[in-house]
Amino acid sequence: MNLYPHYVSIDFGTSYTSAAYWDMSKQKAVPIRFSDNDQFKIPSIVFFPPTGGIVIGQRARKQLLDSIFYPQKKKKMIQNRIVSSIKSRINPNELVFI
Repeated sequence: MNLYPHYVSIDFGTSYTSAAYWDMSKQKAVPIRFSDNDQFKIPSIVFFPPTGGIVIGQRARKQLLDSIFYPQKKKKMIQNRIVSSIKSRINPNELVFI
């Protein structure tokens, strides 16, 4: 059983997002590898598909890039469901610290 509290840090960069957790036993930060692309960073993009759910990272970036080739109406619908500048939308008063 892990008796240590869990600490996670997320860096919402302009282009990429990375995260790490604090390993209490080793007293150091350990980068988190994302399942989206098996790397330690993902594109800072979030897509909310019309069918529901949330798509992040590389798959969201692909939706944005693919939308360039869609007819104007579908292109606008896709692009309106993508957030790529998340830092400006985070309200510090709504952050949760555990």
